[in-house]
Amino acid sequence: MVFRGLWGWLGVVPAAGVSGIRGLNYEQLDGDLPTEKRATIGKGFATIDGLMVVWKRLQVRKAGRRAVGWLRWGTVMIVALGSPLVASTTPSSIGELVEIQQRIQAVLIPCQRATVGIGDGGSGVIVSADGLVLTAAHVSMRPGRRVTVRLHDGRRVTAETRGLNQFADAGLIQILDQGKWPFVEMSLAPRSKAGDWCFALGHPSGFDLDRGPVLRVGRVIGAHALVMRTDCHLIGGDSGGPLFDLTGKVIGIHSRVSEEIDDNYHAPIAAFRRHWKLFQANEAVQISSDNEGGFLGVQSELSLQGARVRVVFPETPAFAAGLLEGDVITAVDEIVVFDPDELGWALARHPPGTEVRIDLIRGSRQQTLLVKLGRRPEEFRR
Repeated sequence: MVFRGLWGWLGVVPAAGVSGIRGLNYEQLDGDLPTEKRATIGKGFATIDGLMVVWKRLQVRKAGRRAVGWLRWGTVMIVALGSPLVASTTPSSIGELVEIQQRIQAVLIPCQRATVGIGDGGSGVIVSADGLVLTAAHVSMRPGRRVTVRLHDGRRVTAETRGLNQFADAGLIQILDQGKWPFVEMSLAPRSKAGDWCFALGHPSGFDLDRGPVLRVGRVIGAHALVMRTDCHLIGGDSGGPLFDLTGKVIGIHSRVSEEIDDNYHAPIAAFRRHWKLFQANEAVQISSDNEGGFLGVQSELSLQGARVRVVFPETPAFAAGLLEGDVITAVDEIVVFDPDELGWALARHPPGTEVRIDLIRGSRQQTLLVKLGRRPEEFRR
């Protein structure tokens, strides 16, 4: 479905199994749209410009330089936007929109079946036949907690929370009941790119069997090892739900929801993969006191490759081991780290006096240093 003029383009994907016939009305906003416009009616769909769309309600609002609209009908909510953010990938023809629509339709049903409700208001997605569920850390909360998972057909099953990464807002849950569960695969791609098409599923405002998982279509705006950002519109209850690429692989989990259409954040699938063994072992990658564990003696900052060393303090284990300003720490004893928070957590796992292996990038070369962690001096305590 494509409208010219105000929106520039508008892509809409119908869900399978939708029925009902009604007209399509437009709300007028600031005189930008006609008060009412009727669509050609077909069985379960309206057709405008020759493409199919399912609907229940259309709302339109202005967001900065963008005009944004979304349509909702039963199991589907489609976000449509004319966005200048990634203009190079904006579809230039109806044919390109039809191709995107067809690709999503081809993978949508198994993705919907694997999308679950968690507890009283969260979402998740099953990624293995034995019932491993990805969700947000703020949904799973802590390891070892019993939760109820709602399947696509309404069944309730018992599950237990496993490990989590508080910094990336990534959590793992294991279904305890016996059975083979509908699941989808996690993407093997190292990182999504700005402009990549994607679609989001979830249970906004809580699980609703009659409605089912709600679909939003959008694009990746930016991605990092700990977070990715899309213009897929999310609301409360979506937290923990899956973000898919157009092949139906999970590329992220909904984390922070915003009222702004282009300000929604997701935990990238890489945040799950790099700590997978820790998650399965019920370990929590989380904020710890600066006074806990061994002391290294550096100040670091976020970089695309890891925790970049800004300052090496004199007379510290880092200084003695030969760490330099500009080194990028990528792992501590084979635990991958991507920012200062993860570095602090990885060091806090070891008591003072422990010798740890520090993997780093210096210039264009990868190096490994052995460092004996010290006890935190008083001037570095909080």
